[in-house]
Amino acid sequence: MKKKDENKKRKAKYIALAVIVIVICLTIVYDPLTKNLVLKQSKHNIKWDIHFANLSKPILTGDAKVMENPKLTATHIGDYRVLLTKPGDSVTYEFDIVNDGYFDAIINYYTKNNNLCYPDYRYAHCDWNGNGYDDVEDLKTINSNITYTLKYLSNNKNVDIGDELKGKSKKRVVLKLTYNKDSNEMPKTKIILNGLDKIINYAQR
Repeated sequence: MKKKDENKKRKAKYIALAVIVIVICLTIVYDPLTKNLVLKQSKHNIKWDIHFANLSKPILTGDAKVMENPKLTATHIGDYRVLLTKPGDSVTYEFDIVNDGYFDAIINYYTKNNNLCYPDYRYAHCDWNGNGYDDVEDLKTINSNITYTLKYLSNNKNVDIGDELKGKSKKRVVLKLTYNKDSNEMPKTKIILNGLDKIINYAQR
């Protein structure tokens, strides 16, 4: 009985030793692979960084004036103020949309249609009809006579939802505010437009 018990104990020790050796061997074989995978992820797949950059100076046409310049923050061009006085006046900016990350991205939100002016009954900076204050009629007239666009410089196409921006790439865009040349309506007072901020949100493609 004692011999049988001793044999069982020896077998158990051998089996335990064999398991330990196998575990050590597997650790030595797979540890370098694990490290490589971690390094690969940290180098190529983690970074997400899309932002606006390199805003140009305004290009002014006619009697257009910039009362306050825009500021770029992430993918938001902040509100700014522009004065347009007659048909043909325009203000143009250029800037880059930069994807400095490794993911391909797609636009899933974009403030395409701006009101071009925030009505405020305390002031008259959008008082097209000259009644002394901003009202709904002023906003309708402004939006029918003034065009606001954001287009790609490379192909002159409008920026829109669904547009792709590949990882480690950038696209130059043109932001333009124009008092339509064919307009036959003239404001009774100076119009200072102030609803001009643009926001673009991107999601992973």
